[in-house]
Amino acid sequence: MGNSGIFAYIEYGKQSNFTTAVAVGGATRAYGLDQKVTSFSINENKIDLGDLNSPLIQKYAFGNFEGSLGVEWVLSNPWIFDSVLGNAASTGAAGDFTHTYDDSKTVNAFTTELGFDAETTDRVIQIQRQTTRLLTISAAMNETVKTRGDFQFGATPTTAGTTLDASITAEDVGSQFAYTMVYSTLENPSGTALAEVQSFELTMNPNIRMIYEPNSENAVAAYKGRLDLSGRFVLSVKDNTWWNNIRARAEPTNNTIRLAFSNDLTLTNEKAILITLTGLGLGTLNIPIDQYELVTEEIPFTARDIQVIANNGTSLPP
Repeated sequence: MGNSGIFAYIEYGKQSNFTTAVAVGGATRAYGLDQKVTSFSINENKIDLGDLNSPLIQKYAFGNFEGSLGVEWVLSNPWIFDSVLGNAASTGAAGDFTHTYDDSKTVNAFTTELGFDAETTDRVIQIQRQTTRLLTISAAMNETVKTRGDFQFGATPTTAGTTLDASITAEDVGSQFAYTMVYSTLENPSGTALAEVQSFELTMNPNIRMIYEPNSENAVAAYKGRLDLSGRFVLSVKDNTWWNNIRARAEPTNNTIRLAFSNDLTLTNEKAILITLTGLGLGTLNIPIDQYELVTEEIPFTARDIQVIANNGTSLPP
């Protein structure tokens, strides 16, 4: 008899430096609500060695260790943003706190613990030296706001653990709220909501690269390249604003877009995540037209800069 995903758990924590893993059972964060592991693979870069005078493989050699992890969850806390933008500046008091993430050159590494209560021997994997390749936030009508993380990692223990975490990290009540499109707005400029937005998507790519060195199969460090910010949104055709913006072949005057997620409460009861993108680059527009459907236009965009501000009841990121 096999076991399903209800026998598994996932949790993660920020490492103090690139090579020092979070201890087994020491993870302090949940990715969010409704977590799913969409992909998990490792590659030992095995090399098959043949030889003259034989049609057979003679031996195997092994190169760098590489790993890939995909996780999907409902956006419900802001903590993952430090995997792309660097550490938050936190302010506030008495249950009303603000966490500001600005783009930086800092590379934060993480350890994800993936545990599975198997039928005979439990399996616990410490996914170490993990960094973010892509972070995508998307939403559509009558759906939750989905977050997808595409992660790379540079090390794991060579043998799987067998002791499951007896106290699995759950969502922090002080920061957690399950956002849907009902609790979301797309604003241009910031503070002015666009009407009849049907869907949106934002992808952040910090272009983090792993560094390897001789005499070790594991990554020993990582560095950032250019922060690439891209996305798209779909809204009903109201006027010629977006057509004219794109045909102008220049950065628009209202060159900010803000994705605002809020539980619509205030002070100590507020849970909000505000993602402000500045320096819009527009160049394409798509308008499908069906005789019986809403006429919409899809606006892809890029941005030059980003800031994320989160308000919640948690004093510091876990």
